[in-house]
Amino acid sequence: MTRVGVLASRSAGTEKVLEQLGDADRIRRARVHPIAVLAALRTYASGHGARGRHEWKPVGKIVDGLDGAFYTAFGNVEPTGVRLLLALEVSGSMTYDTVAGVPGLSPRDASAALALVTAATEPDYEVVGFFAGTGGRKSRTKQLCNVEQGLTRWRSARDSGWTTS
Repeated sequence: MTRVGVLASRSAGTEKVLEQLGDADRIRRARVHPIAVLAALRTYASGHGARGRHEWKPVGKIVDGLDGAFYTAFGNVEPTGVRLLLALEVSGSMTYDTVAGVPGLSPRDASAALALVTAATEPDYEVVGFFAGTGGRKSRTKQLCNVEQGLTRWRSARDSGWTTS
């Protein structure tokens, strides 16, 4: 719609889309999952789709509207009520490639988004990050990284920030 001029700065089409993206009740009734919105956000913001040759210049207000809809969609996720531990691999390799062919959605970003959803919906959770192990990862000829074994713990929303254990 942006490519063909329907969505442009200050256009009626943009205002209509923003109205719908900001309609929490509509998002709830449609049962839109936050990751579906994140995929749309990353695709739109990238200015090109995964398939085809078309490109567009993203409209900033639409990007912001999709970002807001992402957080609104958290309300569509039902909590399990069980204790959860999420261990997210945060190594550099998790920035390569894309998830489901979505431009700009790396495995690291997707796992972090799911952790955000969990943190927003579950009462009892813990998130930890990990990469490499004792001595780091090695190639045949050189050491690629030198990281001690362990996890980086992100304390829950009730706590205050990151620690290393």
